[in-house]
Order: sequence, then C-alpha cells, then structure tokens
Amino acid sequence: MCTTVCAAVIDPGAGTLRYSSAGHMPAYLANSSGAGVALTGGRGLPLATIERGTRPEAVVELPPGATLLLFTDGLVERREESIDIGFAQVAELLAEAGVATPGEAADLVLTRLRPAAGYDDDVAMLVYRQPPAPLRIETPATAGKLSPIRHELSGWLTRAAVSPQLIRDIIAATNEACTNVVEHAYLHHPRSDITLDAVASLGQIIVTVSDTGSWRPVPADPGDRGRGLAMMRALASGVEIADGDDGSSVSMLFALRLVRFPDRQ
Repeated sequence: MCTTVCAAVIDPGAGTLRYSSAGHMPAYLANSSGAGVALTGGRGLPLATIERGTRPEAVVELPPGATLLLFTDGLVERREESIDIGFAQVAELLAEAGVATPGEAADLVLTRLRPAAGYDDDVAMLVYRQPPAPLRIETPATAGKLSPIRHELSGWLTRAAVSPQLIRDIIAATNEACTNVVEHAYLHHPRSDITLDAVASLGQIIVTVSDTGSWRPVPADPGDRGRGLAMMRALASGVEIADGDDGSSVSMLFALRLVRFPDRQ
C-alpha cells in the first residue's frame, strides 16, 4: 500500500549530508564523542500515498569522525512499548560508537537493542563514518614515547574505520619509522623530537614521520639490522623519503581495502 524510505547523499570532502525522508525512521548522527541526534528535517509522507511533486530535503554538517546511522523500524519497535524508548537507546549507544569501527558500532547497536526473545521483524541498518580530522603527534624522540605513539595512532585509525588487519600493518610500519628517528636521526644533532602526521581520505591513509635530524643511508650490508625501511615498503602501498638541511621525513601511503561480505541466499 505504501513504502517508507530515507535517501541520503554524502559529500565526504565538503563534510555535508543531504537527505530526504518519506515517512521513514529518522537517521541519527553523532559526533566523535557525543550522543546521537535525530535528523528530523526533510520529512514527508510515505511513497504511494499522496502525489506531492518535489520532496523536501535538508542538509546537515558531517563533523570529522562523525557516525551516521540509518535503520528500519524493526530495530526500535516493540509491542506494548513506546518507540521513543528505542530512539533514546539508539542515541545513547551512538555515544560509544566514536571509538569503534562502523562494523563494531553496528554489532553494538544490534546486540544491545535485541529483545530477550529476539527481533520479531526484519532489521536493516547502514552505518557511515566521516573521516576524522588529521592527527598530529609531537613528542620527544625517546624510546619511552614509542608505546604512547602507537596507542594514540591506533585509536585514531579505529575512528577512521580502518580494518583491524590494516591497523596492525600501519602501526608496525609507523613504529619502524619512529624507531629509526629515536635511534639514528639525532646522533649528531642537539635537538631530539619527532612529529607524526596522519591524514584520512577516501581510499587511503597517509602517515608521515618527520624529525629535525638527518637521514642515514642504509648500508650495503646492514647485517641483522637496517630492515626497517624494507618493512615499511612491504607493508605500505607507497613510501617516500625526504632528506634536507632542516631534517628528514618518511611518508607512507596505505590504500584502504574493500571489505567484502559473502553472498547470502
């Protein structure tokens, strides 16, 4: 007799969401550290009810690291219970989604909202994560700072919706670059600091580790050491090294891999 639908167009570069809802459940949007907020603009009647011509639209900003959730009514509707309870639970759960991948966020919402007897209606859900703001870490180049760097970068990569396997590769390659700075960059320089910059965009992550020291060429026979650069090149899609009077840097590009799911009958 009729159909509800929510249609949305995301512009990741501009950080905007344009949407229109035909009698559908409201989408929810949460910034990287806050609860979800219902998107109640651009609303109209369900399809196939009354012919109305142009559909209303609304535009909202997508902050860096924001999480967008669209879902069907099976997620929140319960017999003999106000649907507002389900909406409130969705908003609350999205406050935890900023530190999880989109897949983990979907699992979190489905698990926490699941009735004791299970869902009695089909549930469809879509989760989108806007790339987070660029990360910059500036710290003394000492061995004791390597673990905090890995921890902070790992959290940022999770917020960027990077898969766990790729996070491990990025952390391993970045740790090699940072270790090189700690061990080699300041042998003949008084200053001792390290800067890490990470940028997320559609399809790739770029991590740059820089210092104000000097780059030491890899010896012809490195022996049991000197394998860090080879590891970086094996783990990253591309590696660029810059060496100048002001210091040196290594930039590593990591292509984001498509997550494929098996076909379901």
